[in-house]
Amino acid sequence: MKSTLLRISLLTIFLVTLLFGLPRGQVLNVQAQTDSEWSTPINLSNSGASSAPSIVVDSTGVVHVIWKDTLDGYKYTKSTDGVEWTAPIKVSFPFSPQAGDPSDLEAADIHLRMVADTAGLIHLFWIQPKDLSNKNTLYVLYYARTSSTVLSQPLSWDAVYVVAESVLDFDVAADTSNVIHLSYVSNYGTDKDPAGIFYRRMDDWVWAPPVRLYSSQYFRTLTLENSHVRLAVAGGGHTAEVYTVWDDRPAKRTFMAKSSDGGVNWQDAAQLRGPDDVTGLALPYNINVSATGKNVLLTWQLGQPGSLCSQYSQWSTDGGQTISDPIRIFDKLNTCPSDGMFIGKTPDYFLMMLDLFGDLSLVAWNGSEWSVLQSQVELNAFTNPLTLNDVILGCRKLTQHADTIFVVGCDQSGSSDIWFRSRKIGALQDWFPPPSTWAGPVTVTEVTQEIASNASVTDDSGSLHMMWIQNLSGNNGASAASVQYARWSDGKWSKPTNIITGLDGASEQLTAALDGQGNILLSWVQGINGDIYFSRAISEKAYLASEWSPALRVPSLSELNSTPDFLTDASGRIALVYSIPFNENRGIYLIQSDDHGRNWSQPIRIFDAVDMDWDSVTAPKIELSQDGHLHLLITRISLKEGIQKASLYYLTSMDGGSSWTTPEVVSERSVGWSDILYLGNNVLYRLWQERNGDEIHVFGEVSTNGGQTWAGTLKVSGTNADQTVFALSKDENNQLYLMQSSPMGLELVSQESKWDGVQWTLQEAGVASLNRIPDRYFVSSGITSDRVLHLIIAVDYKGAGGDVENEILHYSRTLEPLNAGSAAETLLIPDIVSPSANDLVQISDTTVTTITPSVPVTPTRGSPLEGIEKSSNNRVRNMIGFGLLVGVVVLALIIIRPKLKRKPKE
Repeated sequence: MKSTLLRISLLTIFLVTLLFGLPRGQVLNVQAQTDSEWSTPINLSNSGASSAPSIVVDSTGVVHVIWKDTLDGYKYTKSTDGVEWTAPIKVSFPFSPQAGDPSDLEAADIHLRMVADTAGLIHLFWIQPKDLSNKNTLYVLYYARTSSTVLSQPLSWDAVYVVAESVLDFDVAADTSNVIHLSYVSNYGTDKDPAGIFYRRMDDWVWAPPVRLYSSQYFRTLTLENSHVRLAVAGGGHTAEVYTVWDDRPAKRTFMAKSSDGGVNWQDAAQLRGPDDVTGLALPYNINVSATGKNVLLTWQLGQPGSLCSQYSQWSTDGGQTISDPIRIFDKLNTCPSDGMFIGKTPDYFLMMLDLFGDLSLVAWNGSEWSVLQSQVELNAFTNPLTLNDVILGCRKLTQHADTIFVVGCDQSGSSDIWFRSRKIGALQDWFPPPSTWAGPVTVTEVTQEIASNASVTDDSGSLHMMWIQNLSGNNGASAASVQYARWSDGKWSKPTNIITGLDGASEQLTAALDGQGNILLSWVQGINGDIYFSRAISEKAYLASEWSPALRVPSLSELNSTPDFLTDASGRIALVYSIPFNENRGIYLIQSDDHGRNWSQPIRIFDAVDMDWDSVTAPKIELSQDGHLHLLITRISLKEGIQKASLYYLTSMDGGSSWTTPEVVSERSVGWSDILYLGNNVLYRLWQERNGDEIHVFGEVSTNGGQTWAGTLKVSGTNADQTVFALSKDENNQLYLMQSSPMGLELVSQESKWDGVQWTLQEAGVASLNRIPDRYFVSSGITSDRVLHLIIAVDYKGAGGDVENEILHYSRTLEPLNAGSAAETLLIPDIVSPSANDLVQISDTTVTTITPSVPVTPTRGSPLEGIEKSSNNRVRNMIGFGLLVGVVVLALIIIRPKLKRKPKE
């Protein structure tokens, strides 16, 4: 019994996690199918025991990667296209551990840097300690060069050269004339020859003597970790402008030195920031520089390393003679980057990488402003396509060549392999899109009661109707719920009103649709008993509570009902599906009504999870096509060896739902949200959300033959925000608009993607400022007849206290004009064929039930608002709601007693 309890407990936790949402993450700027996506990850080592990768791209575009193998020494591979790679080979490089070396020397990081010039050479720099047994040991900086064609043949290299001793941090670059420029920190000094910042240049393969740029006796106590110097070059030869910047952390200062003749002569070091520019214990540090022509970009942090900080930048257009006042790169960045570097530049912008404690992000500067931070979740974690294990990518190295960014990293989740990915750097508009055309937000309502879910529909008169559930807990611990209503019409919102009140227990999972006769149809799960209820009203009078039919409990043989979904046809017939996720009756059930929901057929179990030996099944999504076939997506929950898994399946019925095809797998990768829509002309589209390591993606597939076959899977969007929710709308041309809303601190970012029948394209983003971190939120959307896309966001700040008001926000934007579409099809749901007696469930109270309130519910207050005009749409889906809380409690009670047959409800 204990094992059964453990199994069910884990399963229950997973189901609640699936429906409630996962821990919060950072937001990724959503990408559709574009060139700026990261390539499929490639395992370069396939051997384990690998670390410390380095990467360089030579003048011909060949990518070279070197890494350390703890068993074999250093390994090498290369690729001409980033797809096909040579087999890794063991190479004895000059920096390879030698026989007899102490183990700590073998494990030391040599900080290998490889720089390619335009003449086909690769220049290598690395440091090695003289004596690791001495914590104050000095590091030697070595240099070697070779043709890119013989990088894997060290015997063909030029001799190794000691560039400098007592070196800590260093930076190196090649200019357009192939002169090599090197700046470094030296921590060895005497009274006559103090420690400091030094510069060397190599021209025609000859190293010039070191040039001292700065002196400080404090540098004698610096370490590799707290020393910092950066270098940038614009141009080449004796006209190159060379910039060196560095931290003097003991003095709380940053400096810059410049040479205007290719590094031959240097101006005196100039202080950039100092104690007069900061307050308290804060200091400027981690200064970086990049340059092109006379344009110079400086970035630095203000705060305490490893603690809170702000990221700043300064800009010069005259070669550093004058520098702008500092500006903050991010106003609302909650974490301090642990690392940052310039990884590329184009004629239009500079590109910078920031490491937000493991989360790599990119941001661009166009000379006047910074772009939105774009988190690169594909570089954080992904799934090994061979083993299906998660890969946690660490020790990442990035570089740019031409229009492409390349990255290598090592798996830190256990396999210790070396992985490679690449992406296009992107055009200017990819980083600086035109100003958003989203209007809003406007506040529809504010209320101290809990907002549980929302749904919206549009009618033929051009109005947008929004409904939502409010839950209220009484002083005696009892709870009640109400359904609220507001209408968008003629550019403003109506005052919210109670349309259905006195629902016993906290309710959730609100679903809405509009039938062919202009009725708004609602269903929801009532928390006190787990039943599914239904109500309807004529859309024109939906604001009147008296126009809504009394709440009707739909037929079911369980009190563990969940995730209802329904559709309606031209005649007004309704097909409603729901799940019973637990126990011996678990499965997916179908009922129909041919009188607009007044009476319902007896439920048919259209999918038997017991017979299929599924641990649980949930989240049915139903659709109807022109040929009368019903199409269904269902989510399987399985628990194997303590691992919870959610998989997506598809099945179809050609006889009104009496018989169904064998479920076929759509995805087995931790599926969350899913939906399916009919687009006319026998075309169906299905979408789903799945997890891949830290990444969460939405994928889509199209069928042009009524679901018989499905085309290749397309990635629609991606994020690493676990609490992402979705809303899907369809216009009169059967184009799809997917809204993806994700949290980012005190903002909620909503990204739009559009399906035009051929491909998904990234559209615009809207940002909502929130009162505080949300506990949960719900979205719905719709397209009105004036070609306006509406997004409704209901935000619930649960546990915030009675003085904090939850809110519902409205956004809208005008879509492009509608092209002439095909004539609307008439869809009809076939009569359901009577099931066998074994599957028939007798339900006695199929008549309308009136619910008596037990806790009074206070009406919400609203504001007259301005906005967009009229609306019309077929149907909007609601995301899987906040779910199964009562079901979980009931489940626990059921499991602790012996199995027994449940009797039908009476």
